[in-house]
Amino acid sequence: MRGTTIGRKSGRVHLLAISSEQPVAETLWRACDWSTGITIGANLFPYQTIEVPERHQSTDLSDNQLSVVVPWAPGSPLAAFLPGSPHRRLFLTEWEVDVTPAGVVGTPRHVWDGEIVDHQYAGPKMQILVGGPCEVFSRQIPADEFGTSCNTHLGTVRCGVVLADWTVTAAVVSSTGPVLVVGSATRPGGAMTPLQAADALQLGCMDWIEGGVAKSCGIYGSTYGGGNYTLQLREAINLAPGTSVTITPGCDLQNSGGCVRDSGVFRGCPNIPARAPQFKIPQQTQTAGKK
Repeated sequence: MRGTTIGRKSGRVHLLAISSEQPVAETLWRACDWSTGITIGANLFPYQTIEVPERHQSTDLSDNQLSVVVPWAPGSPLAAFLPGSPHRRLFLTEWEVDVTPAGVVGTPRHVWDGEIVDHQYAGPKMQILVGGPCEVFSRQIPADEFGTSCNTHLGTVRCGVVLADWTVTAAVVSSTGPVLVVGSATRPGGAMTPLQAADALQLGCMDWIEGGVAKSCGIYGSTYGGGNYTLQLREAINLAPGTSVTITPGCDLQNSGGCVRDSGVFRGCPNIPARAPQFKIPQQTQTAGKK
């Protein structure tokens, strides 16, 4: 019997989306493994080098997990797993859709939805493990760290401070090695009074343009007096008087003076004792009493 040619079979495409619940549910990243990308409704799923997701399922739902390898880069939501990054809960959703050789996209099938519970770096890629229905109560990462210092970063949503409102524009008055004096400081978010305390600009960053090149330098400390700021910089620089600089304040993650910036929220536990409490468990014996 002669065979019948039925043409090329439709390709199966994997669509992935990563979303976050903070501050509200929002989709942060979309990707697919179709070479030209796919648009579903108003949402574009650009092409990424995704390895075919591997699903593990059990009849009692106790071992339901999805493993997938995806590319990552600084700025992507997966950077939340980097040490020192703001922590957030991330969720991954997977769909499958058939695409004909002519490029006709079928109806997506929703095949997985769960929280990212583990990860492993592999060079420019990351292998992530997505939990199933029973993983929601055994989440490992990302997790808040409990300590005396704040567990978020200045300028993030959880912090509440809008950095653009606290960015200072000033002009150089004098420059001597790592000590820089600036004046005529203004900020768009209001008065300069909250930034006139000692070290109010500590751990911040100063930016300026020199010869058409953007440069930056860290700030170790600051003092205010006579209408000018004296900055202790991370390195010695020589800037001509009148040079315009932009200063972004930093944060030491401590709450010794409270979050002085408006809308700032301290997310630490300053009252945790220096030593872990020790509990002595009463000894019990099952030996019967003697006469």
